[in-house]
Parts: sequence; structure tokens; C-alpha cells
Amino acid sequence: MNLNEFYFFNSLDEKELNELKEISSVKKYSKGEILFYRGDDSNYLYLLVSGMVKLYKHDFRDNEVLIHNIAAPSFIGEMANYDEKP
Repeated sequence: MNLNEFYFFNSLDEKELNELKEISSVKKYSKGEILFYRGDDSNYLYLLVSGMVKLYKHDFRDNEVLIHNIAAPSFIGEMANYDEKP
């Protein structure tokens, strides 16, 4: 996926897109791998370019409670970056 195909970046010019590419990296995750935990510091802006991410928590009996399934393309945890909160 080219960054300019993603709705959030489609208004950037070529220079801005190149600057963004220079500070960006692609990482592939395996099914079941944890991206981050609740309370972790927000050091990155995550852009899901393919696949799906499951957002969940555990209840008091340690049962997994599904909050949301996030499908690509989408940002993940972006509000923590904007609010500068874990």
C-alpha cells in the first residue's frame, strides 16, 4: 500500500510523502502476537495496512473480553499519541 492511497495522507505532496517514508518502517506481526498492552507508552503511530487486529481486555475472572476488531486500512491507538497518554 502506498501512503498516498491511505485517506489520511492523500492530501500530502510528493516531498511530504517522501519525508514520511523516511521516518516510517514496516513490521509484520504473526497471528496471536501482541502489538502493545494497556498502559504502555505510545511511542509510535501504527497504521494497519493489511489484516485485522483484535482489541480486547480481561475481566476479573481472566476471561478475554472482545472490545473491537480493527480491519485494514486503519490507525491503531492513535488517540494515545494525540492525547500523549499511555
